[in-house]
Amino acid sequence: MCRMMRSWLGFLLKAAVSVALLAFLLQRVDAAALLARLRQVDGLLLLAALLAYLPAILLQAWRLCSVAGPVAHLRYGPALAITWIGHAFGQLLPSQIGGDPFRVWYLGRQNIRLRQGFLIVLADRVFGFIALFMLLAAGLPWLFGLSQDPLLRGFALLLVLAGFIAWLGAVWFDWLAARLLPAAWSRRLPGLLLEMAAFLRQTTFRRQSAIRGFGLSLLTYLAQTAMAWLLGRGLGLEIGFLPLLILMPLANIAAFLPVSVAGWGLREAVLVPALALLGLASESALALSILIGLVQLAAALPGLAAWLILRR
Repeated sequence: MCRMMRSWLGFLLKAAVSVALLAFLLQRVDAAALLARLRQVDGLLLLAALLAYLPAILLQAWRLCSVAGPVAHLRYGPALAITWIGHAFGQLLPSQIGGDPFRVWYLGRQNIRLRQGFLIVLADRVFGFIALFMLLAAGLPWLFGLSQDPLLRGFALLLVLAGFIAWLGAVWFDWLAARLLPAAWSRRLPGLLLEMAAFLRQTTFRRQSAIRGFGLSLLTYLAQTAMAWLLGRGLGLEIGFLPLLILMPLANIAAFLPVSVAGWGLREAVLVPALALLGLASESALALSILIGLVQLAAALPGLAAWLILRR
């Protein structure tokens, strides 16, 4: 009972963060202008945005099959159902990684041991994260040309460096531990941490696996950016595809932080000032961010249907 209460309390606190951030942003914009923006969205382009987002889920399922390859044979059909279920719960639970335990559980239903399922989902998530940092790193020259603010420049550079350092640290954790820690300490390290490092090397560092995994991840973000671009067009905003491709990773990284519900509030808190660099009014940027969240929520509905069917 206490554990359940702590779980609900944690959820309520994160929901409060989302509500507080959204309320703060709403106080800083013209609510009438925001509602007018949302009402004028083109219905056909809204549907097109939803359809453009669906390939992102299909590509993520393909990536999950690829990542599972070294330890298990995972067919595409079950992988798609598992990916969609994970996406659905990622939209309903704190942070967008909230669906990962469900993915691990349903991988177990495919005769994949819990430990292996955890490593598969971890490596799959690492591919997605590092692809975001790759996009952000590629866009740094453009971002530096857009803003002369040393604080923004320093933050973006440190974010990219932190992402790559964390990846390399995880991949070579066993090697670093053996050389930096006393032998008595390194022998006491949990075996799962050592397996994690070996599996991440096997999946994210080997050429063929890395090319496939990062390639699918980048294609996934192209689909997500296409969704955001179509929503922008539906709102009547003049915003280019490439600027969105570079700025969206900032919002995606923020949405993964487990301090809000499905990234609501955090995504808007990042996108509104980021899009202001392109000259977008706060009302327009907030309307776009809200629509992105709603489209992602709508795309999660088939995942809930798959969960209801598979849980019987």
